[in-house]
Amino acid sequence: MWELNLSQGLNLTDINGTFYSPDSQEDIPPLVGAGGVREWEIKTDSEGAQQVTAVYKRPWENEIGTEDRFILNVDVF
Repeated sequence: MWELNLSQGLNLTDINGTFYSPDSQEDIPPLVGAGGVREWEIKTDSEGAQQVTAVYKRPWENEIGTEDRFILNVDVF
């Protein structure tokens, strides 16, 4: 699961976002642990340089430094 961190000028409208599971066959539910897409809506509170960072890890595990990460730098006008 992606764990998001936002700079002070940004906020999430819903901390969990919306999850879209992969297309499945009729009458067969998606597999547990199968991929999908999570979508978040981020609003701005102030202008200037802002940043969204995320770490891909299980919520109950501590970070060990080998997790997938991304950084998104945003200029808000």
